[in-house]
Amino acid sequence: MAKYKKGINGPFTGKVGPVTGSSWKGTPYVKSNNSVLPEREPSVAQRNQRMVFAMVSSWLRPMKEWIGIGYAAAAIHKTEMNAAISFVLREALTGTAPNVSVNYPKMVWSMGPLLASFVTRCEVLGDTILHIDWENAAASFYCGAEDEAVFILYNPEKSQFLVFPGLAMRGDRAVELPLPPDFAADLLHGYMLYRREAMLSTSVYLAIC
Repeated sequence: MAKYKKGINGPFTGKVGPVTGSSWKGTPYVKSNNSVLPEREPSVAQRNQRMVFAMVSSWLRPMKEWIGIGYAAAAIHKTEMNAAISFVLREALTGTAPNVSVNYPKMVWSMGPLLASFVTRCEVLGDTILHIDWENAAASFYCGAEDEAVFILYNPEKSQFLVFPGLAMRGDRAVELPLPPDFAADLLHGYMLYRREAMLSTSVYLAIC
């Protein structure tokens, strides 16, 4: 399958001889109707690339619903999940293929124009409460006290995500997040972002809690 900007007579849809024309998210594509030729044996580099792609896809899959929100602005001629996968492959991996892992501080779960806050405290209290304090920039169109704060936690030990929407607003400047009892001895990676209707902030990494 290939994409093109201009055909002989412009983009088309449907079958014309041995090719089929279609479009997706505004981009025209053509593909052959002929049988697919047998694939050659993939190279080591190709196998490594596929292995890394599968690892990243598997890691992100539990967050598919949120990625549909957080990566909406980045999904240009691709799905939100593909945009997230592309970001991780480009910006948030460490190591050399096939021995790679996610660089959690580099991960971004949303992109947008709302301002982030400066986190001043991120501390687990009594093993089951995560307390977070933050300071805000001066009030403006991009920094409103009623912006909804969203928190995302990831536990690598258990391969488990927790998402906390609606527990605090920007103006609260503090929140306490309930943690499962079996998280007590585990290191957590945290992220914070804001949303207001369709607008988002770019998420910030809270540090290992």
